[in-house]
Amino acid sequence: MLSGRADSVDKVDAFDAGADDYVTKPFGMDELLVRHPGRLISQRQILDQVWGPGYENAQGNLRLYIAQLRRKLEKEPSRPEHLRTEPGMGYRFEP
Repeated sequence: MLSGRADSVDKVDAFDAGADDYVTKPFGMDELLVRHPGRLISQRQILDQVWGPGYENAQGNLRLYIAQLRRKLEKEPSRPEHLRTEPGMGYRFEP
């Protein structure tokens, strides 16, 4: 979970609600790095782990969010260096 709230009560509430992690804004890139950098993650895995059951066919939503993340993280979003697409497979995060 990414939040602007740093109070410990908010963090506990987030974890109680099912959050896997809690990062407060502003944050450094070292805090944002994923558990397995460089590992290919399928679209289905992302949809299932982020949105849960019922979103298996929401590839359009996923592409939209990936594009938004690229605009925020990449120097040149149209030529991503960090959030890489593996056509027909999924995405790979390269720190």
